[in-house]
Amino acid sequence: GFCYLPPRDSATTVFVADDVDEGWAELGPYLMHDVLSYAEWNDGDTDVTSTSSATTAEELRAENRSHRILTVDEAVASIQAGRPLALHPLVGGLPPELAWKYLKVVGEQVMPSLAA
Repeated sequence: GFCYLPPRDSATTVFVADDVDEGWAELGPYLMHDVLSYAEWNDGDTDVTSTSSATTAEELRAENRSHRILTVDEAVASIQAGRPLALHPLVGGLPPELAWKYLKVVGEQVMPSLAA
């Protein structure tokens, strides 16, 4: 079967937001829960794409690597460049009602832009 091993700098958890700053404020704690849990499971393994050494959401955002929040235009450009949009809407215990907010951006803005 198909196996995809993403490059080390790939985004493995992606959200798309109208306002990226607001997205980081809302999603940062959940993304950090994911990052810290995954780092614990992969103690010392730096070859895993989705690991991070970030200890805060601000550090994670600055890394601009495994966990990203993109604008609609960035998401469209990423897909058009052949990169998968690795959506993980319930990452880190994210409440479903908050996850829907970001999934709607993909469904209502990103997907129609790709169809044009």
